[in-house]
Amino acid sequence: MAGRQSGYDASCLRTSRSPQGSLCCARSCLHRERDRKWLDGNEQEDPLLKAAIAHFGFVTIHPFEDGNGKIGRAIAEMCLARSDGSAQRFYSMSSQILKERKGYYDVLEKTQAGSLDITGWLTWFLECLDRAIEQSNRISDRALEKELFWQDLKKKGSSL
Repeated sequence: MAGRQSGYDASCLRTSRSPQGSLCCARSCLHRERDRKWLDGNEQEDPLLKAAIAHFGFVTIHPFEDGNGKIGRAIAEMCLARSDGSAQRFYSMSSQILKERKGYYDVLEKTQAGSLDITGWLTWFLECLDRAIEQSNRISDRALEKELFWQDLKKKGSSL
């Protein structure tokens, strides 16, 4: 049972029949003091690795029948936003994971089925993050090109 291996007792989540019961169990599993301190503190840890580990940990305990991936991606996005130290982010890890869904599920399954050595997962996550940033850069570059085109056209139009 993944919940026990990861240090969580998620058995209450799998047996709860009501959304309120599941939510209460999720809070007891995920909002323990140790987990909050780990997510909120220790600036010495690499924040990108923290995002990858937090995402993997959540989807591994898999506390809900549905929506675990969405919540896991939200956790990763939260960690990445904190690591950026900026109110603005132009990339989306969640969107990139959805684009690479097959690879995502393959690496998760392989990592969870093995010895829980998460090196393969960390590598995939960081490479996916790099692709998300590259995609964001391409979109930004195209927007900038269009803006420069219209500025140039405006200057030429005013001189005619």
